Amino acid sequence: MPGLDLFEKLSMVEVARVLDLHPFELARLLGAGPALPRVLSFEETEIERLRQLAGVETWWDGGALPEQDESHQRSLVRSLAHKIVEQGLPGGVATRADNLFRGLDGDDRSFVRRVVNQLIRERLASSSSSARGLLFHVDEDDGARLAQIAKGENWSSGLEELCS
Repeated sequence: MPGLDLFEKLSMVEVARVLDLHPFELARLLGAGPALPRVLSFEETEIERLRQLAGVETWWDGGALPEQDESHQRSLVRSLAHKIVEQGLPGGVATRADNLFRGLDGDDRSFVRRVVNQLIRERLASSSSSARGLLFHVDEDDGARLAQIAKGENWSSGLEELCS
């Protein structure tokens, strides 16, 4: 029967959970496209296409942090700066803001969110809205400063305060 295959498909909520997105974000993304699907259920094979469409990337894999320091929080700040430079963001590329902490859990996730906000406050980065979600940008001129932060150098008082 044609209706039975609906029970084997994933709901929008299930797909959003797999992508670590809020269901509204997935709905907004689909609604911004040429046509909203009539039935909002998806095959597992469509998840990767939706991941690319949304620009979802997992930056943290649970392994060792690429930069180590005297405290875990300083290591997180340095590792985030390292990842931003490594991903080529200072070259005019933007990424979803939530990619910056995707893969982290609990306190680390909350802390990196605060660091991202601090980088924006210090004008080392900026944000903008798009159909893909909130985007994070770094001007090319600020790439050198982020590279210094990754090395543990040239820290602002705001970053120092976050880590204290």
